[in-house]
Amino acid sequence: MAMEPDLRLLSRTADRSELGTRIRETRLAAGMTQADVAEGAFSIAYLSRIESGARRPSPDTLEHIATALGTDLDTLLRAPRRAHRKRRPADQLRAHNVARATSAWLRTPTDQAAFAGMLRAVARWEAQIAARTGAEPPATEEATES
Repeated sequence: MAMEPDLRLLSRTADRSELGTRIRETRLAAGMTQADVAEGAFSIAYLSRIESGARRPSPDTLEHIATALGTDLDTLLRAPRRAHRKRRPADQLRAHNVARATSAWLRTPTDQAAFAGMLRAVARWEAQIAARTGAEPPATEEATES
């Protein structure tokens, strides 16, 4: 089967890592092993290198892979990969960690002074975040000691 010229060009210029990841994700979604896909046409090690982005498959090899996976070349070459989770900015990560610490605190017995200290730390972090972003810090109530 002759590959369309635009797909042939794309098979030679597509990002190897993206293509390999797409092949791996499609194979795993189909519940297939690398041996199932290779089918003796090439080695499992070669398919592993393709999936890791270390090698670019020839157009003929890519056609074999698409056929074995029950998909078409267009899907392998053009389909967008699923979105990766973006890394959290430091401020979001800090807020996440404060929430986790608060959750842990609620599950353990502590005293009121420790809780007040934690609230002061959260207020300081919120003020630092507000200073960086130019936003107003949220209104807080002062922790009172009894």
